[in-house]
Amino acid sequence: MQASGVVMQSTSVLRLFISLNPPPAIVSKLRDQQTFLRQRLDERYGLELSVRWTKPAQFHLTLLFLGNVFWQQVEWIRQQIAETVAAARTLPTLQLSGFGCFPVFKSPRILRTPDPSGWNIGRKRK
Repeated sequence: MQASGVVMQSTSVLRLFISLNPPPAIVSKLRDQQTFLRQRLDERYGLELSVRWTKPAQFHLTLLFLGNVFWQQVEWIRQQIAETVAAARTLPTLQLSGFGCFPVFKSPRILRTPDPSGWNIGRKRK
């Protein structure tokens, strides 16, 4: 069987999440923040700190982590998302600021910015 040009076994699972890709202006600002943070960390820790930085083309805001999903379920999930978005009468507005990390600050696997600090669910669809 094939999915996206890759041969898949009938028991194959995909690690999925639902995310938003920020517009180019936001990617540019996030890239600038990443550059600033990278310079400060390099000045402070040098080679002691091993960090793998995300490429700006991969910046995203994860809305929901689905975990391991059988590839046969992907189309159904995609349809559910499309129907939900199409039926929405309002779209959320996000206000984003700050930095954060997880799982724990002293030993982070992921540094995230921005940190969602509020939703405004009153915006009408255009």
